[in-house]
Amino acid sequence: MAWTVPTSRSTGDLITASIYNTDLVDNLNYLKSLADGKVALTGNETVAGVKTFSSFPVTPSSAPTTNYQTANKKYVDDYFGAEARGFAATMSADQNIANSTLTKINFNTETFDTHGEYNNSTYRYTPQRPGKYLVSAQLYFTAVGSSCYARIHKNGTLVNYGYSIPPAGQDGAPNVCAVVELNGATDYIEIYGRQTSGSTISTASIANFFQAWYLGA
Repeated sequence: MAWTVPTSRSTGDLITASIYNTDLVDNLNYLKSLADGKVALTGNETVAGVKTFSSFPVTPSSAPTTNYQTANKKYVDDYFGAEARGFAATMSADQNIANSTLTKINFNTETFDTHGEYNNSTYRYTPQRPGKYLVSAQLYFTAVGSSCYARIHKNGTLVNYGYSIPPAGQDGAPNVCAVVELNGATDYIEIYGRQTSGSTISTASIANFFQAWYLGA
């Protein structure tokens, strides 16, 4: 049976082999009793029961990668905070679109921009989180009376377009939307317009918009 306190010996005590062995075994048993039920600093263990921490435990800086691993605050902030990501922009003035000329639309006024990823000078949206984005836009052509188009371009290449063919002398308001996958680094989205009225037509800034919203990975 282990002692409650390790035995100490005084100088001059006669220590026989039997006493020495008893001291050694009992003290080892005592030390083992202190370790039993304690969580070790290394190695795999299963901890049973409810454990209450007096302060927040600190987890590794890396993100969890498998089921049932603990998610820390940074991971939750990075992942779920980034879910609410997107922007919307309009125009501060009408823009002239020449006949049959593909023209980038100057959406220079941000309605909102959750992560500062829309550039209202280049009129590009370059999100820094990879995934799928719902992109939509509308252009309002005044008295176009012919085919007019709103186009979504990714990295300068057409993704999708919408068009309108109003009667002669009437306004046209094509709109377009698409789910676009972006790499979260260099991929960007722009909106282009085109019309075939035979002359220069303006787009009415009050009815034009460009927006995108993050959907998920």
